[in-house]
Amino acid sequence: MRLYSIMKDFLTMKEYLPMEYFMKRYDVSRRTIQNDLSYLIQISSRNGYQLHMRRGNGYLLEVINDRLLDEFMKSLEHETIRSEEHTSELQ
Repeated sequence: MRLYSIMKDFLTMKEYLPMEYFMKRYDVSRRTIQNDLSYLIQISSRNGYQLHMRRGNGYLLEVINDRLLDEFMKSLEHETIRSEEHTSELQ
């Protein structure tokens, strides 16, 4: 769920986003965001994007392949919906 939101942030903002932005936005620790960004970097090449890091500025998303990125975003969105449905069933 958070991965989808992080990717949407990158696509919407189109500028370098510092780690503190994500920490505040999602109310999570630096370590949690580091793990999320590390995972997104690891899977980036096969999903049509690249994350660039600039010390002092943060992270920037570069779209390499629109089709692959679109498919990836749809899969993340689908996972988010399934997770929310599962959570509501448990309540």
